This record gives sequence, structure tokens and C-alpha cells, in this order.
Amino acid sequence: MDSIAISKFADIRFCELKLLHHLSGKPSSFHPCVLQGSQQHAMSASEDAEKEYESTDEQKLLDALADPNSKIEFPSESVQVSFISSDFLFRGRLDKLVKIHDTLVVVDEKFTRRGIGCFRDKYVAQLSAYCHGLSKGQVKICGVPLGKAFSNLKLSCWIVERDIQTRKPLEKILFDFDQEEFNKHLSRFGEIVSSSKKEKSFLSSTAEERSLACNDMEKCAACEYRLCCGQRSY
Repeated sequence: MDSIAISKFADIRFCELKLLHHLSGKPSSFHPCVLQGSQQHAMSASEDAEKEYESTDEQKLLDALADPNSKIEFPSESVQVSFISSDFLFRGRLDKLVKIHDTLVVVDEKFTRRGIGCFRDKYVAQLSAYCHGLSKGQVKICGVPLGKAFSNLKLSCWIVERDIQTRKPLEKILFDFDQEEFNKHLSRFGEIVSSSKKEKSFLSSTAEERSLACNDMEKCAACEYRLCCGQRSY
């Protein structure tokens, strides 16, 4: 079974052709800000690691998760989710997960120079996939499988946008997980994969590439496949 990172799957809401480029293994060319953003994420994780977290055994954690009045903050990047769809294993690691009474809040930091802009739909899809994994898939906390422990909780998402240089908060986007809407993304992913596999390759025809391309200059300029894509809009 093939696997795909949830962050890459979320490109289905950025540019479907970009997703196909990733699945086909085309070489990418990242902007320097990608590395800088990764360094900022590592700094956030390091700062979070300095907090005092209470250690507990699995049963006490399960009991706390079932308690509608409990509040739990999980250490940064300690929660992994996975689920299967269209013969793919989707996998991802959350920046942060917080339980507040009967609601799970998935928190994700995005470091940017220009604002979220054209990435907004991609980020919503990414966090929605995390929520789907929490409710329908498999969950590990610090590597320990917890099965369906999160399936009965409400799910909400919080995107925190920060300046890539100063780390100053710029914008916060809060939304509730919409399972029906996310199912549409999974269905579309299945359609793209099925169509590509008919050709026994994820490399599509020129006509198909054209139909999947976003035709958005801002997205094309920000895309890591901009140097090899034959359908870029500039």
C-alpha cells in the first residue's frame, strides 16, 4: 500500500496538478522560506518541550479523554494520525492537540512572509484530514497506539499564522471540522488516482494536466514544482 503525507494530500485544495506531480515523483524545488519555516516549527517544539507535562499511564489518559469536563494539552508534535482511503495510507503529525471539555482542538502554526493567502484552502484541508484521522483512523500519542479514543469528541481547528522572521502572530483562523465536506476531498482524490492508474502511471497526459492545473499565477509562483510544470500560468 502506498502512503502519502497529509500535508501533501492537502494540495488537492491548492492545485490538483501539484498533487499529481508529487504522486508521480517529479523533482521539486523549494523556496528558501520552506527551510526557514521548518526551523521556526522546530523552535516552537523546543519551547513547548520546556513546559512541565504530567506523565500518566494509558488507562488514566483514556479515562481523562472520556471525561466531558477534562482539559488536556498534549506535547507539541506528540500526536500522530493515520487512515486508509483509495488504497493509500494517509499519515500526519499534529503541531498541537488540545482537549477542552467535549471538544478536540487541532492547532497548526503557519509561518509566512506574505500572509496565508492562496494557501488557505490547503491548510483547511490539511487540518480537516487530521480531524478525520482522529475520528475515523488510528491515533498514536508519543508512539503509543490509542485506537479510537478520540472518536466521540467534537472536532475544531485553529490555524495560527505567524511572521516567518519575528514569529509575531498575524492572523488566527478558527473553524469546525466538516466531515461531509472533507469526504468530497477524499472522493476527488480517489478520482484523480483512479484516472491516473488507468494509464499505469501518475504521469498524466498533457490534456489531463491542463484540466487539473489551477491557472492561478500566485499559486504557480509559490509552488515547488514551478520549474518543471508545463502548465504554470506565467
